Amino acid sequence: MMYITQKEVEKILEIMVEFPEANSYRLEVENSNGIGDIVSLTMDMKLNDRKTKVTIEIRGVEDW
Repeated sequence: MMYITQKEVEKILEIMVEFPEANSYRLEVENSNGIGDIVSLTMDMKLNDRKTKVTIEIRGVEDW
């Protein structure tokens, strides 16, 4: 299970509006360090006719 804040949901929505050409979105959580979670949003899209994955950090170490 993962908890996210309203601010994080707003950031996710902002990114989705900023990149409307994305084909899909994947929310990922990295928590192997034992201190806190890193949450990122990965988008599949085409850039210059090439399949591309773009990852943007939603929550990082600065949020711990």
